[in-house]
Amino acid sequence: SFTAGSTGTYNVTLSNIGGSVTTGLVGFTDTLPANLTFSAQTAGAPLVCSAAGQIVTCNGTPNIAAGASLVVSYTVAVSPTASGALTNRVVVTSTGGDPRSANCDNPDPAVGANNASGDGLCAKTTGAVPGGNPDVTKVLSQVNGAAVPAGYLAKAGDVLTYTINVQETSGAGPATTVVTETTPAGTTYSGSGEGWSASCAAAGTTCNQTVTVTASSLQVKTFTVTVRSPLPNGVTQLVNTVASSTGTCSSCTVTTPLSTPKLAVLKRAGTPNFLGGRVFDVPYRLVVGNIGTIPAANVQVNDNLTSTFAAGLPANGGAGVSIVPGSFTVGNGPNTTVCQGNNQYNGFSNSALLSGGFDLQPGESCVIGLVVRVDFGANPVPTDALLNTGLASSTTPGSGVNQTGFTFTPEGLPQNPPVGVVSQTSSIDVAPIPSLPPGQVPPPPLLTPTPSGQPTPTPVSLTGTTLGVLIMKQASVNQAEIGDTVRYTITVRNQDTLPLLNAELEDVLPAGFSYLDGTAWLTVKGGASQALADPIGRPGAKLVFPVGTLVQQGELTLTYRVRVGVLAMRGDGINRVKACSADRQRCSNEARAKVKVTAGVFTSDACVMGKVFVDCNNNHVQDAEEIGIPGVRLYLEEGTFFITDVEGKYSYCGLSPKSHVLKVDSRTLPLKSYLTTTSNRNLGDANSLWLDVKNGELMRGDFAEGSCSNTVLEQVKARRSQGEVRSVETERKGGPGLRF
Repeated sequence: SFTAGSTGTYNVTLSNIGGSVTTGLVGFTDTLPANLTFSAQTAGAPLVCSAAGQIVTCNGTPNIAAGASLVVSYTVAVSPTASGALTNRVVVTSTGGDPRSANCDNPDPAVGANNASGDGLCAKTTGAVPGGNPDVTKVLSQVNGAAVPAGYLAKAGDVLTYTINVQETSGAGPATTVVTETTPAGTTYSGSGEGWSASCAAAGTTCNQTVTVTASSLQVKTFTVTVRSPLPNGVTQLVNTVASSTGTCSSCTVTTPLSTPKLAVLKRAGTPNFLGGRVFDVPYRLVVGNIGTIPAANVQVNDNLTSTFAAGLPANGGAGVSIVPGSFTVGNGPNTTVCQGNNQYNGFSNSALLSGGFDLQPGESCVIGLVVRVDFGANPVPTDALLNTGLASSTTPGSGVNQTGFTFTPEGLPQNPPVGVVSQTSSIDVAPIPSLPPGQVPPPPLLTPTPSGQPTPTPVSLTGTTLGVLIMKQASVNQAEIGDTVRYTITVRNQDTLPLLNAELEDVLPAGFSYLDGTAWLTVKGGASQALADPIGRPGAKLVFPVGTLVQQGELTLTYRVRVGVLAMRGDGINRVKACSADRQRCSNEARAKVKVTAGVFTSDACVMGKVFVDCNNNHVQDAEEIGIPGVRLYLEEGTFFITDVEGKYSYCGLSPKSHVLKVDSRTLPLKSYLTTTSNRNLGDANSLWLDVKNGELMRGDFAEGSCSNTVLEQVKARRSQGEVRSVETERKGGPGLRF
């Protein structure tokens, strides 16, 4: 075997197998493998060797006796890039009187072996140079001739330079590999003099080059592409991959995200204006802006009203939905001059608000305003919130006017985005301004660089405060036990200019609450209280109180009582009520009142009681002459604490049925005192007790001070002399005991 970059030696043995000495010229040629070069002859005179390229020729007139041999030796230089098997062939050209000519019928031998032809005039040997391991890595090294910025997003026209490093990592020898590059989608090859084959100009095509590295060395190649303008549809990132024919590829793929347009849409609803009957004007404001870093081409916003105001459509029994004449406006946001509206917008067959033929640069925005007039005709006015969403889109530059934007189903649901869309978003609801007059288009919300919140439909309520009917509800208590009664008070005010005809109060009781017959009383403002008939649906859960017509600017108050039942612990304790006209065309807001329900005497919570006392005879119980210690604080494991009274006693209820730990705060004990165990529940620590609590159990937990010293007793008596405990007691550290 050979070593790359070193010197090797060949020994050629010429043997006379005839019966007489050789006469005349003896010679041979040696064809060296590639990466081997003849250096010098070291033995074999009188033969003289010389080389021309890879052919070594040795000639001379030796006298080789019958049965004797002559060894010719010469050295060769091994190229630093040599690797793999190297086969050498020697052919005798002058035989020194032997009339035969060589016939090389022998195959190439395996590495480390040699052989000869049948006539013995052709010999072959195979050596080997250990090969190395090429490891290929790849990085994006430059953008537009400079370092790659942090958080880089590629955009059209950028020139990206990738660096491919081929490193021989084994140190065993040289390595050769064929490196193949693929031009990423959305780019074209734009490098020059980088050594690649001329087949990778277009995206998706490949080109290659052969790279040879010596042992432990590094070869660096570059591959340069330019991002296409405009970018093809669907391309959101650039993926560049290099492949290596041999060795390893530690990092062969580089993915670079593309900078795409980023639109934001904010939508705000104003206060609906009640026009009488079942007709309303609903004002809206939209803002669409480019909050990205590159232009957004052919911006469009769709606002389809079909599903929002379905009850007002003639096909569904309504009297019609339309845009109030003169209310549809499109204006420019700050530092913007390009916004154009679509004058054919009607919210149904044509739901595109903009012309779709202009671009928004980063930071630019358009402001849109409109008022929708909806007449529900014979249909009832919806009591649920009406949800409405704006949809924005932009397409690739040069793809034509985005005139239609999204397409919609007959029900008004978005179906398909425009062809070639590169950015799309749904609107974010922005809270309305309460003081705005009904029917007025609200001012545009502020479009921040990064609007907060997820896309949310903009709700509009046509009942409640829109119609000027306000309802409030109060409970007589905030907390009640099972078996208690609770009084509810409901106040309804009609602040509208129309009466609330045949009003009814729809009251949904919490689980486990039941109405008490004969407890309903009604008071109309300016009149006397009078008993009211028991509600429909009593005893619950849904009660309906017919209260008659409530005149404009009128007010009434209803009170009634309920009993808290055993199932109330399973509910949320929230009572909900709404006031509506009998035909439900006018309804108030929903009022709520919550009562926290506790089990009372049926609770599963447990109690603990005990005392902290001076145990002078160490019998672990308090005798008649032994006094309790006031002002000692005790802690439960979750942080709850309580303080012993003037007699050293304490009690606490509300323990959950499980194991608890009760511990004395030693800082609140008299100075120089120490506690002794009172039971096995101390677990060897007199400062704490384990409480294994069961449902509704009353636990006992005593702590005994065991020193009974005069110093401790004086402090205890001093504490007791002060009367009932108001806080924890402590004595000054190092000072004398308190006296009385």
